[in-house]
Amino acid sequence: MSPKIITLVAILIIRHANADCQKDIQDYIQGLSNFQLWSWEMLDSSVKYPTGTILEGQFLVQLGNFDQCIAVRGPNDDSGTPRFKGKYCHFNFGFQSTAQTDMLNETIVNALALQKAVSELTNRGATRSAQTIQLPFLWAICAPSSCTDEEVTEVANFNMGAFSNIFGIESNSSIAPNSCYYEGDGSEKFDALTWCFIGFVVIVASWICFSSLYELFIPNIENSGWKIFVKSFSLQTNVGDLVKLPSNPAPGQLSCLHGMRVISLMWVILGHTYMFAISFPVINYVSVQLKATRMWSMAPLMNGYLSVDTFFLLGGILVTYVPLVDQSKGRKFNIWKYYIYRYLRITPALAVVTWYLSSLHIYIGQGPMWYITAGFSRTICRENWWPTLLYISNYVYDNCLGQAWYLSVDMQLALLAPIVIIPLLKWPNYGLGLIAILSCACFGAMFGVTYVERFPWTFIMKPGTDISRYMDLYYRNTPLRAMPYLVGMALGYILSKKRNIKLPKWAVALGWFLSTLVCLTIVYSILIVYDLDYTYEPVAAAFYASLHKLGWALGVGWVIWACVNGYGGPVNSILSWKFFLPLSKLSFAFYLVHQDIINFQRGLRRTANYISNFEAFYDFDAYLILCLPVSVLLYLAIEAPIMNLLRSIFRKGSPGPPKSGKKK
Repeated sequence: MSPKIITLVAILIIRHANADCQKDIQDYIQGLSNFQLWSWEMLDSSVKYPTGTILEGQFLVQLGNFDQCIAVRGPNDDSGTPRFKGKYCHFNFGFQSTAQTDMLNETIVNALALQKAVSELTNRGATRSAQTIQLPFLWAICAPSSCTDEEVTEVANFNMGAFSNIFGIESNSSIAPNSCYYEGDGSEKFDALTWCFIGFVVIVASWICFSSLYELFIPNIENSGWKIFVKSFSLQTNVGDLVKLPSNPAPGQLSCLHGMRVISLMWVILGHTYMFAISFPVINYVSVQLKATRMWSMAPLMNGYLSVDTFFLLGGILVTYVPLVDQSKGRKFNIWKYYIYRYLRITPALAVVTWYLSSLHIYIGQGPMWYITAGFSRTICRENWWPTLLYISNYVYDNCLGQAWYLSVDMQLALLAPIVIIPLLKWPNYGLGLIAILSCACFGAMFGVTYVERFPWTFIMKPGTDISRYMDLYYRNTPLRAMPYLVGMALGYILSKKRNIKLPKWAVALGWFLSTLVCLTIVYSILIVYDLDYTYEPVAAAFYASLHKLGWALGVGWVIWACVNGYGGPVNSILSWKFFLPLSKLSFAFYLVHQDIINFQRGLRRTANYISNFEAFYDFDAYLILCLPVSVLLYLAIEAPIMNLLRSIFRKGSPGPPKSGKKK
């Protein structure tokens, strides 16, 4: 054994560790010098010397070999049973602070402008404690399972000895919390919450089977009493409703919204595919972003957050269109039914997904990144499930579902919508005036916040850019997201009146030209921000931040108005394609599950990826295929039955005579 190893063994011996761990660590070191296979497998699956590119940031996340590590079995005891198994952990490389190491830390972390990206991944930045620097890296270590998480650092420091000697430093690493795993560590055992979820699934599945068989043998079920509850869960009813394709659109139905909803959802999923694709571990983390920001074809993805504004526009249209059409049929607007229906319509499916993430999800996979994805989801969902179900998660930093912020903003806008709906029903001119006043207030708030806080034009992804405050004060802030919703409410009122407006061909052509020009300008002007010669101007940023949502809503609003009023041409034929209807019904379920499908793949990842457009679109197609059966299952088991029950409980009465009189 070399003097270096003997010295390191001596250091380990004087460290505080339990006897079994200390003996196993010594056997591990001795096994390396004796060329024991299990010992070299343990070392081989760990990070000894960081590999990969420095300027690309690949070295920041070193996953080692997860499967090789957990397959390690130590030497046998007297009974012939292995004394320990391989324990896989992530550690943060640390070293004692000196003038030389301070310069190293500055060079590796700050000068590369990657500290923020790593901090977001690990929830920590480079820290200094008692003259020890802890870098926010995620490097793999394989150690004996007899060692506690803290004692695993002894193995990490030993393995990093060669790397530390190059820089003349003494390693003093720490284990990332909740990152360790070995076979038989007890993490595979279901807890009470998970068993409750499994019981819930069994009960729902059993009731669906009973309901389906009941309707199969007794097809003419009366719509009364408990039989309504039976029929609501029947697969015959719900599958038939899902795949039913109308020969002609129902009167008053805005069929073009189905296509717009589906296309916007695909835009959202594609944007999230790229966003998660460039998260660590990635071989070309920096260059792929710099390359993408110079490509015109990538502008729709870099400004893909406009797809969310489209959903806000659609929500605003329907929230006023439906009660106004109901009023024309003699039905009164009941604010309490409106609130109850709105909450119960989407909350059960959201609650089931939240419950699943906080219980069963973590047990169905394992991998080097699994604790970052599934483990983090379980922890956050158990702690912050209530803001999700109360729809205030946009104001909570760590929310259960990352995409739930949109549901919270949309629900909050819907809860405030009667402030506008009631005036539109009784005094339309006052209602439209109120929309105008609120739009001006929204414009002023967006302009002022962007200017004062010196926020960027919109959500941007550039290495080294801190967007956390922007997300809190602007992106997820309900009043600052209300502009498309308000435009949608005004458009919903206009569409509900069903006036036959005759436009000359030149006016229609002008409307399409202006709509296309405005939307394309908004999408592609984001390239200005990513230009290498771009200089930030707070006034320009404030104007873009406050006007682009209004312009986008007006541009898309024209498309909807033109399609509904017969001026859509081929665009209406595409958006009103009848096969969009089933996908539109599944859109909410798709939205709920798609990020978890993406995170599931990330958690199972064993190696760093190389990102290109082909790989991203390959993943995008795979996510759509995987999301489809999961969304159908969620729709048939939860969403469709709940909608059937709500329709029965809040069924509309027979319409009275249409109201007449002068319009106010």
